[in-house]
Amino acid sequence: MHLVVSLLTVGDVATILALSRRTIYKRDWQRRAGLGPVRIGRSLRFRRADVTRFLRREAAVADDASLRQREIDSLRRWARRHGLED
Repeated sequence: MHLVVSLLTVGDVATILALSRRTIYKRDWQRRAGLGPVRIGRSLRFRRADVTRFLRREAAVADDASLRQREIDSLRRWARRHGLED
């Protein structure tokens, strides 16, 4: 039985996430992002599944923030209509 894991380079991850290579190399960012790198010699590689999971998690957070902003805007409009402006 062979296990095949798709690995990405630091440059690949930087491109996918629109971040600098320098950010990708930072250990504290890797830890917060949940991206545990794999060392192959002196090179770092990242599991494609981990990067995908990170993107999905970030998209969910962005969706939640967008929903909260729409709710806030709606409440502000309601307050203005009822003379309760902030």
